[in-house]
Amino acid sequence: MKLEKGKKFPNFDYFTAYESDKNLYEEIDDKKSVVYFLRYHGCTVCQLDLMEIKNAYEDFKNKGTEVKVILQSDPELLKKELDENPLPYEIICDPEMNLYKKFDIKAAKSMEKLVGGDSMEKVKKAEKAGFEHGKYEGEEKQLPAVFLINEDKTIEYAQYAKNLADLKSPKEILEMI
Repeated sequence: MKLEKGKKFPNFDYFTAYESDKNLYEEIDDKKSVVYFLRYHGCTVCQLDLMEIKNAYEDFKNKGTEVKVILQSDPELLKKELDENPLPYEIICDPEMNLYKKFDIKAAKSMEKLVGGDSMEKVKKAEKAGFEHGKYEGEEKQLPAVFLINEDKTIEYAQYAKNLADLKSPKEILEMI
């Protein structure tokens, strides 16, 4: 099911690298929320996105907004990474890609399409920031997505990216709140 502006964001159960048996609606309660779908922790571009979300986290919090990031990463591998570099927001693990499939977040048709647009500039920015590629996980051509959800769970903004760089930045999402 494709998620669209004006529709209710569906509830789901999930697990993180640290906890299981969690429920999205219970976690976001009556808060405005941002849900990012990225690729996997070892991806340099995703590491850059995770850092940018981390840098904006206090601003999200100050606006009463909950942040969730979904990755294709294995929880055990992710736990090792997060123990070394903790993040202030929760990462939902979806190594089987069930949520990506459920919400119709597709992979690019080719590597050329994945790295189209300004993607190579974003890769260079990630490398300049010192990020190195880690273990490959999940679907390598997976495209990202982001959703801004109102307190009543209605989708205020939905973006299915067309390439790795085609994703609103945390700063742009903050401007929408």
